[in-house]
Amino acid sequence: MLNEQISSIPWLQLTTPYGRGTAIPQLIEQEQYTELAELVEHQGTLWQVTPWVLLVLLKKLASKDTKEALTTFFETVKKHLLNCQLTVFYRRLVV
Repeated sequence: MLNEQISSIPWLQLTTPYGRGTAIPQLIEQEQYTELAELVEHQGTLWQVTPWVLLVLLKKLASKDTKEALTTFFETVKKHLLNCQLTVFYRRLVV
């Protein structure tokens, strides 16, 4: 059922910082969460794919066998956001 939902999302029409979101279904299937994190958030910017990826991943989170992998994904996103915030703060101090 989750695969049907993933295939019904118009990934080709949704943007990431590096182009279109066509690689996202495969990344979700292969549990490549670090790569996914880079596509949903980049330098503090959320992209068109972000809510769709989060929707799919939250549905996967309901399955206990993927809980650890998704925790890794959300920790990676959190780390990226924190790094971005620290960079902005540092730039404000230096300028």
